[in-house]
Amino acid sequence: MNRVITFGFATYESLVQKLNSVENASSLFRLYEENKESFKHEHVVLSLRVLGRFSRQIQSDNNISEITSKLNDMVGQLSEYDVVDVLFWLRKFRSNRIPTNITNQTQNQLFQRVQQMTDNQMFSFRNMCNIYFDLSTLNHYNETLVKSISEQMLKSKQLSPFLITQLLSTVTIKINHCNLSKYDQVILTNSIKLLDDLLDSFDIEQKSLLFKVCAEVQFQNLPPKFYLPIQVKKIKDQLLEKAVQLPEESVINIFRAYDYLPRQFEVDLLRELKDKILTTLELNPSNLSNRFLIQIAERMIKMTNQRIPQDAIKKVLIEVCSRISNKTIDASSMSSLIMALMEYKKVDEVLKTLQNVEDKNIKVLNYLFINGINLKEHVDKFMQNYESKKIPFNLAVYYTVYANRDAKEHLLTLITVIREQIENYPLQALKTLKDNELNFEIKYQLQEEAYMKLVECVQTQKFDFLRVCSELINCCCNAKCREALINLYDEIFYLVNIRQIMQRLVQEGDSFDSESLSVLIYIFQKDPKSIPIQKFVDYLTLNSHKLRELIKSDQIQNVTKLLVSAYYTQPEQKQYSIVNFANRFEIAGYHSKFVTAAIRKISEQFKRNNPYSPFPDPMFVYLLIDHNILNPEEAAIQLNNENFHHQMKVQLCGIALSAERAPQNVQELGDKIKEDCFKALEKEVKYQTVLELITLGNLSPQELLSICTTLQTLLPYLSTKQYFDLIMFAKDHFILRELSLYFGEFSRKLGINRIIRVADKFARFQIYSRSAFNVLLETYGYSFYSVYNEQRIQILEIFSLAKIKQADLFKRTLELIKQRPSAYKNFYFEIIDSANILGFVESEFVDLINSIIDKTQLSRVTALKLMQYYVLADQPIEEIEKIAENIVEPKYRDSFKSAMVYELMLRKYPNSPATRLNENFLSDEIFSKARFQIAYANQIPSFQFQYCVQFLNLLGIQFESNKRIDGINVQLYLPSIESSLFIASQSSLCFDYQELNGFGLLQVKLMQTLTKQVIVLNFKQFILFQSDEERITYLKDLGLPITVDLATVDYSTLELHCNIEQDRLPHQLSKQHQRRQFGVQNYLQDFQQLDKE
Repeated sequence: MNRVITFGFATYESLVQKLNSVENASSLFRLYEENKESFKHEHVVLSLRVLGRFSRQIQSDNNISEITSKLNDMVGQLSEYDVVDVLFWLRKFRSNRIPTNITNQTQNQLFQRVQQMTDNQMFSFRNMCNIYFDLSTLNHYNETLVKSISEQMLKSKQLSPFLITQLLSTVTIKINHCNLSKYDQVILTNSIKLLDDLLDSFDIEQKSLLFKVCAEVQFQNLPPKFYLPIQVKKIKDQLLEKAVQLPEESVINIFRAYDYLPRQFEVDLLRELKDKILTTLELNPSNLSNRFLIQIAERMIKMTNQRIPQDAIKKVLIEVCSRISNKTIDASSMSSLIMALMEYKKVDEVLKTLQNVEDKNIKVLNYLFINGINLKEHVDKFMQNYESKKIPFNLAVYYTVYANRDAKEHLLTLITVIREQIENYPLQALKTLKDNELNFEIKYQLQEEAYMKLVECVQTQKFDFLRVCSELINCCCNAKCREALINLYDEIFYLVNIRQIMQRLVQEGDSFDSESLSVLIYIFQKDPKSIPIQKFVDYLTLNSHKLRELIKSDQIQNVTKLLVSAYYTQPEQKQYSIVNFANRFEIAGYHSKFVTAAIRKISEQFKRNNPYSPFPDPMFVYLLIDHNILNPEEAAIQLNNENFHHQMKVQLCGIALSAERAPQNVQELGDKIKEDCFKALEKEVKYQTVLELITLGNLSPQELLSICTTLQTLLPYLSTKQYFDLIMFAKDHFILRELSLYFGEFSRKLGINRIIRVADKFARFQIYSRSAFNVLLETYGYSFYSVYNEQRIQILEIFSLAKIKQADLFKRTLELIKQRPSAYKNFYFEIIDSANILGFVESEFVDLINSIIDKTQLSRVTALKLMQYYVLADQPIEEIEKIAENIVEPKYRDSFKSAMVYELMLRKYPNSPATRLNENFLSDEIFSKARFQIAYANQIPSFQFQYCVQFLNLLGIQFESNKRIDGINVQLYLPSIESSLFIASQSSLCFDYQELNGFGLLQVKLMQTLTKQVIVLNFKQFILFQSDEERITYLKDLGLPITVDLATVDYSTLELHCNIEQDRLPHQLSKQHQRRQFGVQNYLQDFQQLDKE
């Protein structure tokens, strides 16, 4: 008996040792076959752990199912140590998409077992951390476990660099699943706190991994602070100190980290490593391993937040090519790099090298194919090899794309294979087609077939909608698929819970494009009151890469509209979600008017429900200030909130003081802040004090001069962010003009988003800073192909607002938009309006705009603007009338210009339906007032008019002032030549004062319908002449009928009048006029209104 027991024990020990010592999955399968009968509970658990370790090597094998399915019978007997091993195996298999062969009931029992053991505190702290990581990857939440970790971690003695890194990695997983609980947040906060004491215990490799993990957390997107903790910078600084000692894997980790860090994060470490790599390549390239070169080349190409110079990337790629040619690197080992190269620009050296590779794998063939290399020979060889075998589906898809272009004789055979798979396994086929990187028409046609088949299966109840909803949304590739899904959802939406759809999308974590996002928005619009707003916002914006996908799509406007609808139907929701949404856009370097519109509408809803209450969330109030939405009355109400910090109160007070009659308490608060600030400046010049004064505004001329003098002392010592904040908070033209003088010194580090915002503010406040607009032009040229769609349109708007007629910039931009006009459909109005404002009426610009605009899908606002542009560009009346046919009850008008267009059309096309369309405005008071201003002279003549009249009298030129011709006021009419004299002042001229802008052209075209000839007098040129003799020569060259002897002219009778409000300095104007002229309260709105001189 004793000998039997001893023998059994020896066998048990021997089997355990063998299982622990296996070197690969195949060895485990052989061991299992030899010892099936001896496999007990412990051996199965140990085998599962071994399988988890080698999961990447495992192919389909019956032995896997035999081993793993045993768990179904023994899950209730697992010990606390067994649970750790089983969860490790389950995580590994799920991550590598290997069938687990366990039932849902078994999985639920496993999770219940974990819950019971957690409740009974059976796990050590280390094992709790391991289980936390595994469950998070499996998207299962155990609140008791997470709470226990959060409570124990600050006092645990088991904490190590590995565990802290693991905890941060786990939180990253939860963030990516949009499932961050309050206890997860505590773990995150505590992990960062612990770094203060434990960071020195990390070695250099652990620090580089920690740096990457901290970057992947994306603290800058997490509320409430939205910024990186100081510890991340500390890690970066320590890595920089030992940059020379960093091993290759650490360098890769650092490059990965920079892909997640915010744009503003210091790049000194990245620059140092880049220089180190290039130096090594030049002096001793053999010191760099093959694996490192492949990975670093991929990372450099994929860098999105920080640019790596193209020449640096090319040097690395040339070294990779050299090693491929020398057969040091096997091209089949660089699949990820080739995937990155497919989205990168063509590199001739890479193409030539890969053409010469003997054994080309599918990734190499893909690269050759998209670069125009004919693959007929490879397709023929492939078809010959598989003549009597079944062609694998994924390969069939690739070779179908190849054959469609290069070997059509094989196309039918390959498509038959694909359609057979689609018919039998539509879901798997659709996933494979979606993941295929060859985005050619034939691939999308097949994807459409698989999609329609899956929709059919859902309709016949072969698939449950919720099971495949993620695939149906993310694999939607064209309008037909979108329509099919919409029709399907319309049939079943009352059976589907939107929250469940959202959960499925979050679990899958797939990327989305414009089409898939469009259909998701449609689904959610059916029931906005059920939208989980915070989870929806996190799904779109919490991950920086997904946020970039959203920005690149043309769906931002639709997303913001959906958010507004959700808030309207869920009035109890706090502003927390929209704060997160807007802040993440700002951190990504993107300031969108659609986000601004959403914030405005949500704030208006709150005010309707709570008319006399301040907004409860200070972060939301800051958003209102940052997006320039808060008006003086609301700002005065917000000052009643005692929870606001001092700087916020200064901002609110500054806005409230811009009211024509600010409340007494606001005036007193403003006076006190101003007094304290000036007293502080007498003692010491500090940035914060100057910022408060500039933010407060409402300054006297003497105070403005004093602040400008202080700025001259302070500006050389400011950071880029401080300079940017001064511009954004400034309310006075005088201050902005002073700040604009230093723009060139700070512009290099501003980045394109901030340059756009600064140039936009300068343009709206009429600060004609050549340096700012030149930097914007240069930056736009450098980033021409990489800027976001809305940024491109913002740049056009800035140049049109500043009246800078850059023909080359507009032409190149419109030509680029023409290549993909559907992506700009939300910006048609801005495109047309920019051309209208600057007077781009040449045929090449009209043709470009016609090729971009889809005239069948224009809103009323855009169609009306296009019609006005056609009138300005002298397009045939037939084209104008086609546009007018699509306009029903037009509501938009920029009063003065619309009235002028109407008067012009009334005279050129009196009987046209397009002209009658404008009659809808006749009952409008503002429109009628604008027509009155066109018909009658101003009571107070302008300085330009008076000055020109003096010259006409001096030269004996006969004229009639303010003559009404056909119901229109003509300022100066010359009866002897039956001509009108048009004085082109600043509002009618472009930035260079040489050409007429769109408004000037419109005025001239109207006057051409009234008089025989229109003579244009450029007043800006006229007044800048050095002498009166030059002015007279200019008038003579215009063809004016001078009747006096020029030698007898007495110039001393000329006078210069400067007694009207328009000629006074900005700080002398009334508050009301400043708001109208410079838009102090809302410079983002309705800037098309005429700047009346």
